[in-house]
Amino acid sequence: LALARDIRRRGRNKEAAQRCRRRRLEALAGLRAELGRLGRERERLLRARGHAERALGSLRRDLARATRQLLGALGDG
Repeated sequence: LALARDIRRRGRNKEAAQRCRRRRLEALAGLRAELGRLGRERERLLRARGHAERALGSLRRDLARATRQLLGALGDG
């Protein structure tokens, strides 16, 4: 009787351990996929930031040029 209980317990424990390992591997695969997705998102954001910084620099140069023209026109008048 005790031997049968012990065999059943070991069988249930073995199945539980297999489920645990499977869940751990699935979680790890999910984390790796998320890491890849986040890496791609980071690269996209870095490119977008570079574009925005270049656009901001261009706008600042345009503003400085317009300001000089305006002040020059006011000085001439």
